[in-house]
Amino acid sequence: MRDKLLYAILFLKGTEGTTSEDLASFFKNKVNDIEMGLKRINDYLIENSQPFVIKTINNKVRLTLSTDISKELNSLMDKKINIRLSKSTLETLTIIGYKQPITRMNIEKIRGVSSDYAIFKLINYDLIKESGRSNSPGRPRLFATTQKFLEVFDLNSISELPAMTHNFEKKAEETRELFLFDDK
Repeated sequence: MRDKLLYAILFLKGTEGTTSEDLASFFKNKVNDIEMGLKRINDYLIENSQPFVIKTINNKVRLTLSTDISKELNSLMDKKINIRLSKSTLETLTIIGYKQPITRMNIEKIRGVSSDYAIFKLINYDLIKESGRSNSPGRPRLFATTQKFLEVFDLNSISELPAMTHNFEKKAEETRELFLFDDK
């Protein structure tokens, strides 16, 4: 019976989700017991090809569409769920993902070009957000990825991003030099 109630709570919480600690407090139980219950429910959902699965994203437990259902819905719906990103916007998002929190000036230092438009688009797509101000002169805005970024890229946390090589800036500089044009 408790698993059904746990499932119902996740359903009611929707995209907001909840923490295992809050669920444990509600049920007056140990976090470990709640996590075992969540695993049982998730295993049942997967084994029975249900359209939802339980995911933990940024320490929030929530019901989300399974990957195969999400792809199917994408192909059936007129309005695409996917976000299309240009190469420059994806490049900017990658830099923010790996270097967050980061200022616009530092993004542009890595890219070698203005990133205002890419940052504007990423904020509009809710993939990045302003995450504070730097202590450097002028107190420029800092940017970081959002909850939606984790959901779109199917990550539980930023630590799941694939490892980057230690010479990321050097590689970015070498790549940028290949595509520079002399506009004189």
